[in-house]
Amino acid sequence: MGQVLITLNGRTYRMACGDGQEARLERLADHLKSKVDTLAIEFGQVGEERLLLMAGLLVTDELFEAREQIAPAEIAMPVALASPVDASPSAQNSPSVPFAERQAVPARATVPASTVKPKVQTPQFNANTRKPGRN
Repeated sequence: MGQVLITLNGRTYRMACGDGQEARLERLADHLKSKVDTLAIEFGQVGEERLLLMAGLLVTDELFEAREQIAPAEIAMPVALASPVDASPSAQNSPSVPFAERQAVPARATVPASTVKPKVQTPQFNANTRKPGRN
């Protein structure tokens, strides 16, 4: 079992991980550390728990935003991959259809710009309160 030392806000933690996962865990920790460091610079030392909570919320916001951007592409993909002649792969790859007449299935579907949601605003924190607010 692998182990990684992670330092956040001046404290070091020893974390266990699966063999070969050390580099990934270090990248994840570096991402979280950058959020904590940015918040500590902006708000000062408002308490380790609060800094970690705020950093966790920012990372979760990034995850939700990424999911929202991926969802329209997942919905559009089956439509974009369908062939206008016959959507079944077996019909297109049948030996009875000459190779030159077979339609290529695109590797990636393109999503029209009108289906992509605008970027969600990242929450702003006020270190003097216990909940997110506007500065």
